[in-house]
Amino acid sequence: MKLSTRKKVNRKVNKKRLWNRATFISVIGKTLGLLSIILLIVAAVWWGNLSKEFNLKAIQFFGNKYLNENDLLYWLELSDSEDLTQLDLQNIQDRLKEHPYIKMARASHNYPSNLRIEIMERNPIAYLNHKPFYLVDGEGVVLPLRHGRIEFDVPYLSGFNSNPDLYPEGNTCRSNKVIEALDFLVIAKNDFPDIYKDISEVIINPQDDFVVLLSKRPTKIILGSDNLTERIIVLEEFKSTLKNIRTLHDYKTIDLRHRRQIIVKEWV
Repeated sequence: MKLSTRKKVNRKVNKKRLWNRATFISVIGKTLGLLSIILLIVAAVWWGNLSKEFNLKAIQFFGNKYLNENDLLYWLELSDSEDLTQLDLQNIQDRLKEHPYIKMARASHNYPSNLRIEIMERNPIAYLNHKPFYLVDGEGVVLPLRHGRIEFDVPYLSGFNSNPDLYPEGNTCRSNKVIEALDFLVIAKNDFPDIYKDISEVIINPQDDFVVLLSKRPTKIILGSDNLTERIIVLEEFKSTLKNIRTLHDYKTIDLRHRRQIIVKEWV
């Protein structure tokens, strides 16, 4: 009888131990589950706050002279809700280079919330004096007037073929004569800046000659139909022979079409 009673007591003890162990495991499991949920909530809140730190707050532009910040922001169409880490920098650069006035562009992250954009603008070198009115740079790229205004102190190109198909906006001019005139102006601007600053207009006359009009006094310089690079060198040499005694403006016409001679006509 005593042995039987002892077995019953042991069974009760074992059951109690098993129940206590199961309860302990259950409590631990629930606690861990609750802690996991809390950690997930905390992590989500933390990540949400952290991700806001990468929201685009400012775009910094460098190198722009003609295009202001509003022009560039309007062109990019970016909002302050953009995630800086998700911005496609190559796409931004390509988008900027589609602008007629932008020659090159480079975009980079400026963490945590700024975008840095460096641009190189095209420099207008002349106006195309026909309708519609355009600007062109030294590479012959056709540029629209900004805000419909004439605001650059550059020479005019007049008398050239006015077919609008020759002047695709944002692309290279297709008129060979205009390209020749631009090459002449680029050399003048780079190598003979005093002459370039004094050029008011470059005209193509009915005889297909390039004619330069000076700005201070409408001296007419007849360059001829070809070899414009040589003609501007001759013009500079002629100018240097005048020294301080006379100037180019003392002449009504200066004819450079003939080799080995310059024919001039003074004002009456």
